[in-house]
Amino acid sequence: MKKWLFACNIIFLVFMSSSPGDASENKITFSYTEWEPMTYTDPSKNSKGVFVDIAREIFEERHQIEIVFHPLPWKRAQREVETGRADFMVTVPTQQRLTYVVKSTLPFYTVDMALFTWKEHPKSEQLKTAKTVDDLIDLELTSVTNLGNGWHKQNVEQKGLDTLHAPEDQNIALMLAGRRADIMIDSKISMNRIIREKGLTDKIVQINPSFAQIHMNLLLSKKSPWLSKMPEFDQVLTDPVSDGTVDRIIDHYIER
Repeated sequence: MKKWLFACNIIFLVFMSSSPGDASENKITFSYTEWEPMTYTDPSKNSKGVFVDIAREIFEERHQIEIVFHPLPWKRAQREVETGRADFMVTVPTQQRLTYVVKSTLPFYTVDMALFTWKEHPKSEQLKTAKTVDDLIDLELTSVTNLGNGWHKQNVEQKGLDTLHAPEDQNIALMLAGRRADIMIDSKISMNRIIREKGLTDKIVQINPSFAQIHMNLLLSKKSPWLSKMPEFDQVLTDPVSDGTVDRIIDHYIER
């Protein structure tokens, strides 16, 4: 009986130690996946990235709340927020996610989605004037994206643009460089970084800087002890933008 009670106590303590940020302890938990340079873990196991630094500015600098970081595969990262094991994530507020989170009124960050193609593509001039997905469909092109790109599925594929899939962003850049697809629509910041790191600057060109925009919101778990503070968090979201903090953060990570 004593052994059973001891085991129960250990399980309880383990559960409590991995529970979400406790408002009384002044800690909040950020669940994220690897998406360099937006969110990633460096070789020293430190959380880094544009979203990480903006979150530090909002919570630690402007609200004096310590952030605890949970880097996880994307499905598990979302599940952590859904179950309340983590307090928040930063992503697109889909209808399914809104069943278990409250979204910020203002965007946490707006991602510019650029249009890329391979060098000397025969339809490069037409691509320069393309403004919508319908324009791309009219050009009879094939796009490539990663398997988890929900925005692309909803806003590009479901409109009828022929699309190939690859596991990771690095793979889609390599497929485009190998001319297995005509275009990709992806984050200007993260994809240009991959293109440089993979040595593909002589094979892939960015057609325009902002073909579309994706608004990423702060999504706070409905089970978070910080839920009542959401209006206060929301209120300062524009501050790091208006005072130039976000631009300084981006400059730290990005070669312009």
